[in-house]
Amino acid sequence: MKPKAKTFRFTSFEFNTKETTAFLRYAVEEIDFEEKLIFAGAAQKFDPEQINTINHFLYYLHIAAGISYYKAFIPDVIKIETRPMSESTARFFEKFYFNGLGEFAFRNNLDLKDRIRFPFEESAKPRLQRLNLKRRTAVPIGGGKDSAVTLETLQSLKEPVVGVSVGRHNTIEEIAAIAEVPLFQIRRFLSPNLFELNKQGALNGHVPIVGILSFIFLVAAILYDFDAIAMSNERSADSGNMLYKGSEINHQWSKSSDFENTFQRLIKSEMTADIRYFSMLRPLSEFQIAQFFAAMAKYHQAFSSCNRAYKIADRHKSKWCCECDKCRLEFMILSPFLREDELVKIFSKNLFEERANLEKYRELLGLEGYKPFECVGEFEESQAALYLINNSPDWADTPVVKNLMKGVNQK
Repeated sequence: MKPKAKTFRFTSFEFNTKETTAFLRYAVEEIDFEEKLIFAGAAQKFDPEQINTINHFLYYLHIAAGISYYKAFIPDVIKIETRPMSESTARFFEKFYFNGLGEFAFRNNLDLKDRIRFPFEESAKPRLQRLNLKRRTAVPIGGGKDSAVTLETLQSLKEPVVGVSVGRHNTIEEIAAIAEVPLFQIRRFLSPNLFELNKQGALNGHVPIVGILSFIFLVAAILYDFDAIAMSNERSADSGNMLYKGSEINHQWSKSSDFENTFQRLIKSEMTADIRYFSMLRPLSEFQIAQFFAAMAKYHQAFSSCNRAYKIADRHKSKWCCECDKCRLEFMILSPFLREDELVKIFSKNLFEERANLEKYRELLGLEGYKPFECVGEFEESQAALYLINNSPDWADTPVVKNLMKGVNQK
């Protein structure tokens, strides 16, 4: 049975300088939550001004990360017990929660319109921080092809680059090692009792994880000393999945240009003018990124974009599950640029030979259903890839490609 609650409270946050660990605390009725972030390898000595900046940035991270706990109840009242919130910050987080929980609302049959309201005080004013950070760019590395393209692009421009990640995984470490960049790894631990509540029937579902990570990287900029954050979000992230109760749902909203522009305004108006946050790949489509990545052979055996493989890799010793929409899309958009033997070496099998993939490929092409709730590109990108491989001796006679071409021609 779903737990019920009337009020969600943002109770406190703190930063332990000796352990370089942040604690984010929340409460719902009699239930307390504590999330922990360990910034491994960060400096351990900070002057009072730096401590002030860290706490200032943690205030915003505290609100952003709270979405993981708020969603378990969707209570009617939100209370901020740390410090007063300005109206502009309240409006930002109302948008962040509403858009970031779009898929969650659809899957749980909820209407969040006009329901999420952050309290603010007219007297609360921006507290812009002046920073003196080292001139270098941090590239968040998730292990996929996009961050590899960003790393190579920045390095070709002679930009000083470091890698940063939330969580540890062999794939992330391999990408950083191939790129020959230092890697700062942050550990994030959600409050353990959240998982127990989920077992009891608390609401659960997708959150704007890239948005949460973006706030973490702002704190990391102070601790690891860099003045720019180059995300690897592409143009295709602007493409939504479906309409629900009059609003567009976009699984990738916190990777979209809408989020990026809104986030940039928040940083510059309320946090600091001394950190640049942008996406290096914003002008490009997923398909164009695949074309660039196809020429980067040194990363081909290291990368993985499969979310399921990150959970099962230690057990199956595989970077690709070959059963999810991410695997299907990556195979599809790389197929015009790599030979069959090259792709099979990456994925361990030819996904176009397996008829079980046909229905899901039809969704990726927009022939039926709606765009899958995954970080996948636009319908037109999959269609372009299909047309390009239709006459290829490697792909044209496979069961999946032949059947898909029939469906496209009929439509």
